[in-house]
Amino acid sequence: MSPPLSRTYWCHLDVRPPARPVPLPSVSGAPVFGGMTTPYPEVALIWMRAGVSDVAAELHAAAREEALARLEDPARTKTALRGLHRCRPLRFELRTATATWTWTVHPVLRLPLLTDGPRGPGLPPIVFWTQRP
Repeated sequence: MSPPLSRTYWCHLDVRPPARPVPLPSVSGAPVFGGMTTPYPEVALIWMRAGVSDVAAELHAAAREEALARLEDPARTKTALRGLHRCRPLRFELRTATATWTWTVHPVLRLPLLTDGPRGPGLPPIVFWTQRP
């Protein structure tokens, strides 16, 4: 019998429309590109907060405060974590003057044969989508 597949969270950033070159957010000075995977939903939320914080810095004060308040509300954070643990995706959208930024976190299953095999150490894992009711 095969071991159970481990759950991973695929984090993805989408920017539309790129009317002009838009700088990508960074975490501790390192750019946050289109996405990442993590086995921890808490890390996925940290990734989302860091990206939103960087983009929100370009907004006027009222819009920035509203966006950050939505992310830092303890009740919403608890609900988001509970949803991720129950395999429900999470989405956060922020509209700026130049683009619409959408951060998503999707629970996915990791295929150990593909991540531990010929791809070698240090390469990102291969994941596939799962849908649960």
